[in-house]
Amino acid sequence: MASANSQVNNYIDNNQVDPNGLYVVWAGANDLLAAAEDPANAQATILGAVASQAETINTLKDNGANYILVPNIPDIGLTPRAIDQGPVAQAQSTGATSLYNQFMLSAAANTGANIIPLDTFSLLQQIASNPTAYGFTNMTTPACTEDLVTDSSLFCGSSNLETPDANETYFFADGIHPTGQAHQMIADYANAVVTAPSLIGVLPHIATTTGLATNERLQSHVNQIQSSEQKPARTLWAVGEVANQDIAGFDGDNNTQVLLGVDFAHPNSANAVTGLYGNITQKDFENSDVGTGLSDIDLGEVGFGVYHSNKFGGLQINGAAGFGNMDVDVTRAVTLGSNQQQFKSNADGKRYYANLQAGYPLQVSNIAVTPYIGATASRVKIDGLKEKRCLALPCSSMSRSTLRHTARLVSKPIIP
Repeated sequence: MASANSQVNNYIDNNQVDPNGLYVVWAGANDLLAAAEDPANAQATILGAVASQAETINTLKDNGANYILVPNIPDIGLTPRAIDQGPVAQAQSTGATSLYNQFMLSAAANTGANIIPLDTFSLLQQIASNPTAYGFTNMTTPACTEDLVTDSSLFCGSSNLETPDANETYFFADGIHPTGQAHQMIADYANAVVTAPSLIGVLPHIATTTGLATNERLQSHVNQIQSSEQKPARTLWAVGEVANQDIAGFDGDNNTQVLLGVDFAHPNSANAVTGLYGNITQKDFENSDVGTGLSDIDLGEVGFGVYHSNKFGGLQINGAAGFGNMDVDVTRAVTLGSNQQQFKSNADGKRYYANLQAGYPLQVSNIAVTPYIGATASRVKIDGLKEKRCLALPCSSMSRSTLRHTARLVSKPIIP
């Protein structure tokens, strides 16, 4: 079989690299088997394989590949081939695999390519520790019978299986290669890793939308104060809400928010109001039916801000600015076969915003109509999430800046 380098070079000679495509570079297992058979030259063999892997990744990067999935090598010490050779050979195989994976990932990162690591080493160890949880009954012997001319599963069909369902219940097809069900599980894991960043990317959107709802409640309060005939020198106020809010495919039940503030009237201007406010927000969004993806998002925010409103003739101008400190808890579900795991992570976040709104009252028959137009600039930043369990996924910090324009119409009857 041609080396990974040769395969990639042949592909590039005959195809155009798609910058939006996902490319997978998974190589090194045969080199590790060679290292196990020649312990005296094992280190040189491993380092040569690492250099070859880095060269392959670099070639893809230089030709325009922006997304390269790089699985490491599963623990070869857990394969039937290593088990047959005894505990010493198993330990040597595990050590060689671990060494290769460590050097390979470092070399891949040094290429500067946008790599997506896939930890199949930990995946195999996790499944081997509790195979029945993943639907496997055999982790130690091949699914293919020994009467084949070769020990490769390449020549193994349904008539060559140890049991009729061995392709679904055995993890290994031959001495080292996985069965169809094991390959499906690896694919499910890869899908969970590749799609996770886009799923996590919904967090700034949810935080921004939550913040905009807070701003709208504040503006409603300011407009209500400006419509009153009398403005006390100082007024304490509070607004609370418990509501259901569905957003970005998540169901949000019993979401709560409380705004507390104080208005200050200006002694020299009956048309001006300035105030301070604080908000406490707790949002819980669920997607309980998800197989692989985000299943729960808890977002809490404690914030404060200032606001000012003034009337110039009939024209009313409102302005506000504020800051929120957020705490975000995320649960990500990953389904592998019949096993679903929950990965929890936590991050802090911050939200900054500034808002400007203008309104002008009009009279239509016996109804007072006030159109409002406004704009809100906000910036949300959420620190990096890091899951702490096996197969966990680190995510870097995320930020989102938005400028939202609004228009609304408020009307009320004029009572003589």
